[in-house]
Amino acid sequence: MIHEKQLSLYKQQNEAIKGQTQILKEKLDELQEIYNELQHKKLLLASRANVAQSIKQIQKATNSFQTDNIVRGVARAEERILLMEAEVQAGGQFANASVQHDVYYRNYVNEEDLNRELEKLKSEKEVLV
Repeated sequence: MIHEKQLSLYKQQNEAIKGQTQILKEKLDELQEIYNELQHKKLLLASRANVAQSIKQIQKATNSFQTDNIVRGVARAEERILLMEAEVQAGGQFANASVQHDVYYRNYVNEEDLNRELEKLKSEKEVLV
């Protein structure tokens, strides 16, 4: 009878422990789920912090660029290039004009006539000396 009472008591304790174990398992599952959610939030916050820091660095870098100075520098370079192009065009027009003038001059004065005139002037000079 004592053993039966002990057996009955042990069965009750076993059932109570099973119930408590089940409650503990449920609590453990719940805590595991909360832990996973917190890990996910931690990763999400770290990612957001990295994005915010990157944006801050980009803003700092873009603020350090003085866009007004860059725009003025580009405008000055453009003006210099336009001036060089104008010089090239003007030089080309004068070169063409001088070539045309040389051709006109050659057609106007005959080489043989020029050489005869030079010889004539040289002979006159010799006579005067």
